[in-house]
Amino acid sequence: MISYQLYKVIHLAAIFTFLSGASVMLLTPSKTKFWKILTGVAGFVILVAGMGLMARLYPGQPMQPWIIGKLVIWLVLMGLGHIVAKRFPAYGFRTYWITILLASTAAYLAIYKPF
Repeated sequence: MISYQLYKVIHLAAIFTFLSGASVMLLTPSKTKFWKILTGVAGFVILVAGMGLMARLYPGQPMQPWIIGKLVIWLVLMGLGHIVAKRFPAYGFRTYWITILLASTAAYLAIYKPF
């Protein structure tokens, strides 16, 4: 059985990997398949490790509202970067800052659990 701490390390490492890959896709002309695959895999690992964390924090309980907020934010982030990088590259710089803002909001929800 995986411990809470290990789930957290995996979750954070995947977040760092996702944000790094999204930055490359949004800020550089190098939009190779590698970066798309890397951010897709990292996004999947973020969700799986996040669900593992939720299972450790709230075993047998329904999903908390702050977790639903984080889930929505990460689902938006996973689609947003890929869509903008492919179809609207001129908006990459703006989308980068929106990505940072949304990821920071998700971190706020995880730390303070406001609702």
